[in-house]
Amino acid sequence: MTTEGVRSEAFPSLSTEVPSRPVAIIDLGSNTVRLVVFEGSARNPLTIFNEKVSARLGQSVASTGALSSEGIARAVVALNRFHAVVEGLKVDIIHIIATAAVREASNGQEFVDHVQKTFGVPVEILSGKEEARLAALGVLSGMPDAEGLAGDLGGGSLELITLNDGTLGTGITLPIGALRLMDMSGGKINKARKIVRESLEKIDWLESTSGNFYAVGGAWRALGRIHMDQSNYPFRVLQSYQIPRDEASDLARWISKQRSEDLAKMSNVPSHRIDSLPYSAAVLECLLDFVPAEKIVISGMGVREGLLFDGLPEPLKGADPLMRSCRGMASRLSRKAVLAEELIGFTETLFDSLETEETGQQRRLREAACWLSDIAWRAHPDHRGSNAFRAVLYGAVFGLNHSERLRLGMAVYHRYESGSVPTAADYNNIVTEDEEKWARVVGLSIRLGTIISSGILGILPTAHLSVEQNTLVLNLPQSYKAMVGDILLIRLDAVAKRLKLQSGLKYIS
Repeated sequence: MTTEGVRSEAFPSLSTEVPSRPVAIIDLGSNTVRLVVFEGSARNPLTIFNEKVSARLGQSVASTGALSSEGIARAVVALNRFHAVVEGLKVDIIHIIATAAVREASNGQEFVDHVQKTFGVPVEILSGKEEARLAALGVLSGMPDAEGLAGDLGGGSLELITLNDGTLGTGITLPIGALRLMDMSGGKINKARKIVRESLEKIDWLESTSGNFYAVGGAWRALGRIHMDQSNYPFRVLQSYQIPRDEASDLARWISKQRSEDLAKMSNVPSHRIDSLPYSAAVLECLLDFVPAEKIVISGMGVREGLLFDGLPEPLKGADPLMRSCRGMASRLSRKAVLAEELIGFTETLFDSLETEETGQQRRLREAACWLSDIAWRAHPDHRGSNAFRAVLYGAVFGLNHSERLRLGMAVYHRYESGSVPTAADYNNIVTEDEEKWARVVGLSIRLGTIISSGILGILPTAHLSVEQNTLVLNLPQSYKAMVGDILLIRLDAVAKRLKLQSGLKYIS
């Protein structure tokens, strides 16, 4: 399932990119109760609705053995609202899942019976093993090349599972969720650390894991936001955000020692996590003493996305999420999305003629840029480049790390603008100078292709670029001579100058 070097797969009908039946997932977690409505069961479904309530069902399960009555009351209010929402949205596919607190509580089945009666659908109480599996599938749905260890921290438990070449390996569930630790330790962080260490010491395979640690769950996403703030990171997207091992360990240790009133002053700490965040940090702190992870990678996708991914046909599971999401975006926003196929072929003639061979990663990003080349056509001409750039950076584009996302955004920006990306200097630590130059050449070559085609299908396949004696030559059929104008020649020259070449035009019979 690795995506390095993946070529877009045979361009299936764009109509298949937009599912028609919304799917709702209600997640009865130990900390929160959440409803997410996806547009359908697709490779990368968009979210129609997403809301959570901090019910804290599992706040006292460790000490009392039961779901708290206050938590049940908060959950029931939230679930009544969620029921009204799914009815209003006419959702006819509903999945309800429950995790650690519900499966372990003495009154868990009573609560489940109430939920099933409310929605008229069965509640699936996930085992710890199944929860770990689905969390890992969620990671792989957004990062198919993930290698290492995935960890999903909830209020009641921590699930760990190894990832190797897109497949799931050894997994385990541990009763050391943040709320449970608060309960078991009596609010004493040092005692909580001891509990975590004693649990981790029993796992003999942790120290033999390799690769990265993929952090799943809202608590660890909150740690990611704090690290972004402290490091003045310019690109505020949590999915695939990477934290060096030592920095993650230092941050976790520091957060675990903070008082609630100090955490409350931090803008990126959700109010419902203020008291539990030090315990979540303590779990990560201890875990990194056992796991030789190179980096911590934040995953915005987890059990819910894994559940959808698990139900897909095998061919869709193996599809490149970047290409699927870009084609889906093109089908919604472009005037003539299928023109992207011709742009891919045209720009390939340029990169095939250059001395430096195009890598698989570069080819993948170039093809994605072709699919996104017309997404900003409705914007004012003065703002199309910046609108396209932001749409790529912050839109529903999957299967990218931050460097790749920025390069793709820059390429699509230069499809509209020949000048520098206004904020490019902000990303110097994420994108190298050579990578930025590559993105500009890709964007300018797409810009040239769009003026050659003028939106007319069938022209670009007859044209190609070649490098001949220090000159970038555009080869066009004689029959298209009338299509050549000043703007076309200016755009050809812009590509050539970026490659430090002259430009020329050749008509072929």
